[in-house]
Amino acid sequence: MAVKAQRIRAERLSPERRVTSIVEAAQNVFRFRGYYDALVSEIANNLGVVEGTIYRYFPTKRDLLVAVVVQWYRENLAVLAKEKIPSSSAAAALRFLIWKHLDLIHRDPDMCRLTLVEIRAQPDYLTSEVFQLNRQYTQTVVDAIERGRQNGEFRSDISLRILRDMIFGCVEHHTWAYLRGGGDFRPAEAAEMIVDLIVNGLHENH
Repeated sequence: MAVKAQRIRAERLSPERRVTSIVEAAQNVFRFRGYYDALVSEIANNLGVVEGTIYRYFPTKRDLLVAVVVQWYRENLAVLAKEKIPSSSAAAALRFLIWKHLDLIHRDPDMCRLTLVEIRAQPDYLTSEVFQLNRQYTQTVVDAIERGRQNGEFRSDISLRILRDMIFGCVEHHTWAYLRGGGDFRPAEAAEMIVDLIVNGLHENH
C-alpha cells in the first residue's frame, strides 16, 4: 500500500516540535513499509527536510523506530486512562480490558506487529523504555485480578505474574495469524471465551 505523502512546509521549529513531527512522519512510513523497507529519506521527503535533519535527532533508524513505538504506547495508555473500566465485578473489568487489547490489535495490526517483531524480540528489550511502558499497560489487567482476589471473587492462591502471562500470551498466539495477514478474528467473541475460561479457574469455590 502506497504511503501518502504528508509534506510539512519546511520552517524553523523548536527541537521538541521537530522531534514530534519526525516521529509522526516516521510512524506513517513504518506502518505501511514495515521496518526494513522503510527509508529515512522517504520520511525526510515527507517532512520537506534533508535526511541529515532526521539523523540529527535520531542517530539510527532503529532509534527512530523505538521513538515511534514509545509514542504509540503513550497514546494508548492515555486512551486507556480515560476509559470507564467496569466496577461491578473483577470479571467484568477483566473482560473489558482483554477486549480493549484485542480490539487494539484488530484496529492497528501494523504497529502491533512492529512492536512484537522488531522491538520485543531484541536483546535489549528488558532494559528499554518500551518494556516499562508495556508493564504499565499490562498492569491494568493485574490490578483487576488483584481486586478479585481481595474481594473474594477470585482465588487468593494464584500467581498474578503467571496469570498475566497466560492472558497476554493467549491473546498474542490467537492473533498472530491475523498479524501475519493470514486470517481474522472477532475481538469481542475472543475476549468472551478467554475470560470465561480464566474466570472459571479463578472462582474461589474451585
